[in-house]
Amino acid sequence: MMILTLKDLITTVTEYLEYGKSVDMVVRFNNSMSMPNITICMPQSQIQSFMDFSPLRNLSSNEERTAYWNGKIDDAMSQIKTKEVFLTSKWPAEFLFDVFDVIQTVYMKEITTTNTIAQMLMFSVRMADEKKRNKIKKYTELFDKLDVSIEDARQKAGEEALAYQMRRLQRLTKNDDLKIKTWPKITWLSQEEFCFQPAFHDDTPVDFQGTFFTFTTVLNMKNLLTDDLDCPTADVSGRPSSFWRYHLNHGRDNNGVVEDLCFGDRHDVTTTVKAYYRMLEDENDEEETICKEYEEGEEVECHAKCRKALIQENLDCTPITLEYLAVDETELKVYPRCNYSNLKMIEPSNITDTETACRAECHRDCNYIKYDVKKGVARHTSAIIAQTRAKSNSAEMAKLVQELGQDVPHNELTVNFLFTSFEYMDCEQDWETSWVEFIGNVGGVLGLWLGLSALSVIQSVVWIYNMFRPEKKVEKVEDEDGTFSSNPFGDVTLSQNPFGGADEDLKRRRKISNTTAT
Repeated sequence: MMILTLKDLITTVTEYLEYGKSVDMVVRFNNSMSMPNITICMPQSQIQSFMDFSPLRNLSSNEERTAYWNGKIDDAMSQIKTKEVFLTSKWPAEFLFDVFDVIQTVYMKEITTTNTIAQMLMFSVRMADEKKRNKIKKYTELFDKLDVSIEDARQKAGEEALAYQMRRLQRLTKNDDLKIKTWPKITWLSQEEFCFQPAFHDDTPVDFQGTFFTFTTVLNMKNLLTDDLDCPTADVSGRPSSFWRYHLNHGRDNNGVVEDLCFGDRHDVTTTVKAYYRMLEDENDEEETICKEYEEGEEVECHAKCRKALIQENLDCTPITLEYLAVDETELKVYPRCNYSNLKMIEPSNITDTETACRAECHRDCNYIKYDVKKGVARHTSAIIAQTRAKSNSAEMAKLVQELGQDVPHNELTVNFLFTSFEYMDCEQDWETSWVEFIGNVGGVLGLWLGLSALSVIQSVVWIYNMFRPEKKVEKVEDEDGTFSSNPFGDVTLSQNPFGGADEDLKRRRKISNTTAT
């Protein structure tokens, strides 16, 4: 019996230590769905169509153009005296373009490049980049003076740029009396693309299968600097940009992504939640299945912290775009903001790559929503390339529009998002054996073969321990006159006062009592 008991005990313990998991799958039919976190990204050349460069083209020399531009910037800066003015006043187009240029440059140098340290070092010493370095220094000093963070500047610059283009940004409900305030939250601004997410003051869920969000934007085709235009994209998974979509990887590149939202069309994007996965964080999992518990936005921050640590380790400074990740002011004193006019110089062979190992710990999120998105074109017109090539000739453009019979302007983009179903698969992972179940299994094995319980085993262990533990030795003190006792009050009896000495009065009374009785 003892052998069988030991065998089953070993099996029970081994199975528990193997961290077995099971998955419960339930098909849920909801009456509503939460508003997905939509990210809309546009090519940088399109968002900068607010800038009219014709006044510069009319000037004959570079010196005149430089003087004209610097005069516009100085005038704009002289009007911005406080943080409130910076964040609330309308910016001149030249000042907006300059801020765009500064932010997208530091994003490229500090975040999007692969060989980051070498790129930053090269940028800090290359003569061709001297004007760009001076511009970054000029604007960072302005931000410090106004107590404006790089995130504040990015948000304001994005809002100003969208004001030139956005015609509609609206959350739709069946309740006509409910007006949900909507505004763009700028999540990305680099040399490749500009991204924003619609934000709402009310988190009312989507309770009908139809269009729940729509936006319309237009381009100033005359101000475009290129005819080769990419189309905007949308990502309902909420990743802040296409860069992070590919950077995070983990096989999720196109989950919830719809591409080719080209101008001149009106698109209907149907959104369906296929499955909601809730996995367990387990460091013993294989690389293909391991995941990590994150709060919202922490997965991206995990990778960003690795980039920050890489730059701090090699250049002894904190990148401008990642200052918000500093733990406290002490960290910024040890690693001050990177000054591109005076970076620490190191040999390429001495660059320490801490980012690869750090990013290896940034596993995918354990909570994962699988989307199915499809795009339908409600009104189709000419391709964007044909439109931009014809824009310089108004007669040719008019002819093109007439031939195509388009009823959507060639420079307008409308996108409608709608849910088609509130049904999805809910997949939740859990441990096969909990601690309580493990104790129960151990008790069951002992009870089956030996007639014991887990409690009796614990009691037996305690009894054996008490049996064989060494006894404590107590040194005895000689007490010849009886003045000491183990009792703190002495040898207390009815004939003795507990505060010391014999009670003579009590003895005298007993003596009188005995004499009287005699």
